[in-house]
Amino acid sequence: MRISGSTCTNCEFVSISAVNTRQMTQGGSGYAASGDTAYCPNILFEDLWISNWEEYDDTGAVGSHGIYNHCTNATMRDLLIENQSGLGIQYYSSTGVQFSGGLIERFLILNSGRRGLYVGGSNTGGAVVRYGVVKNSGTNATGTAEPTGAGVYSGGVNSSVYHVVSVNNYHSGIYCGSTCTAKNNIALDNGTTNIINSADASNRTTGTQASLFINHPGNDFNLIESSAAIDAGTAISGLTSVGSAPDQGAYEACIRASAVVENAPPTIYSVSYSCPSQSIRNGVGLQTPTEGNWAVRDDGAGMTENSAAVRGTSIVDITLSASLTGGVVDDAMTRSAAPTLSGSFAIGGIYDKVRTHAATAGTNNIGGGGGVTYNVVHFRQVNWYSSVAAPSWKKLQDSAAGAQAGGRVAVAITIEGTGANPDPTAFELYFNTGGADAAVSDSTATNAVAFANDASSFQDQQAVSSLLTGLTCPHGAFVAGAVIGAQNTQPNIDLSQNSCTTLIVLLQTKSSATGTINLKPKLPGGTAISYGVQPAILIKTAEAGS
Repeated sequence: MRISGSTCTNCEFVSISAVNTRQMTQGGSGYAASGDTAYCPNILFEDLWISNWEEYDDTGAVGSHGIYNHCTNATMRDLLIENQSGLGIQYYSSTGVQFSGGLIERFLILNSGRRGLYVGGSNTGGAVVRYGVVKNSGTNATGTAEPTGAGVYSGGVNSSVYHVVSVNNYHSGIYCGSTCTAKNNIALDNGTTNIINSADASNRTTGTQASLFINHPGNDFNLIESSAAIDAGTAISGLTSVGSAPDQGAYEACIRASAVVENAPPTIYSVSYSCPSQSIRNGVGLQTPTEGNWAVRDDGAGMTENSAAVRGTSIVDITLSASLTGGVVDDAMTRSAAPTLSGSFAIGGIYDKVRTHAATAGTNNIGGGGGVTYNVVHFRQVNWYSSVAAPSWKKLQDSAAGAQAGGRVAVAITIEGTGANPDPTAFELYFNTGGADAAVSDSTATNAVAFANDASSFQDQQAVSSLLTGLTCPHGAFVAGAVIGAQNTQPNIDLSQNSCTTLIVLLQTKSSATGTINLKPKLPGGTAISYGVQPAILIKTAEAGS
């Protein structure tokens, strides 16, 4: 895949696999999944798997990098790149083109023939590399030239390398240029020096992989609970963490925040976790829980856990075999093989795990308190030209919807009612752009976003099937929702206990709109509900000639 010329402003390449693939070009050079020239600003590569990619011209192989990119302010995230005979990622221009900025995050780069990840000197400032793993780079490297087989080589002006694990590379683990900042990284067992040009105390270059990570031979670089890297990092402005201090390395485990049992049903005990933002990958948070990891007690008596299910991104609902009473409730997180995290459940796939905790009191709302709680659990952009009967999804679940200023956009929002059985409920739509919430109206004369009435296939107040796929209900089943296309539309929806409904909202953005527009469903009269995720629209700048 090559992206060239000056016509790729704000382009997005999402959820693509390029495995065991060859591309033919004629008499030229180029590299797999490449952004070409500095005139393709704000390009996005997200959720890519690139393995054994080779590009050929009529004279033979000319390149086999995973991603070759020199687009200014590019974003590359959620990447698995392996077995490339060239570089894993090269954010650099060999033609002298100057570009700047850029973010490379949440990546696993394995077995690159040369450098694993390279941010070159032609980047004039500010590239950030964070939350990733580079292992076994330089499989084709020879000699002692330091950069050739480095895990991470960051030579861009004022570049940053944060929370990276770099191990078993031919030369250095992390090579930082003279203006590069490296913090909270772990670099071990590299051929020459673990970290060059950074003596920051927050980096770890001692210890063994076995003493720090769950399963380093299997490329699971989550920290075991006895790891010296837990809470051993330093705070970095703009980055989130949990615990007493950030963990060193790429993955930070979530910690228990609270637990509650409601009036209805008294057989579900819900444990909420505090998770750093980098733990949510592609809109996926906690997943694959095993009920046997928890112990729940009622007035000191142990309960039997039947099942566990994830709600939203950071709540686990544990279903018990018998009802809890109005007494003291507490819970503990345990494992059969302490001190490893390997028996736990994951965050966003193979990523961050959940720390164990000793018996900790929960909140018991049985016999009082309790009641209904409404929560936005998921959202997803819908293709404007599809239909309720056959919706075509754009982007990933819980990824901000994209729209041109002055354009139209359809967004599906899933709301869950928990606690006591909800009564029929209407939902109104509000928005904000960083200030106070305002009701969405039918006109963009003064507002950044307004209702668009209807689309060719979506009609205002049209029923949205309870069988709609593409969004997930964390606990329970879907009931039918509705399309909302006008300000006075407030569809009455009867949610059963712990069930979900989906609203498809049809919106028009103002021609002068910029930045991010947050969408906020509320109850009638503007009564707030909870937001496990925040539905949002990202306004894109219109391209020249579009």
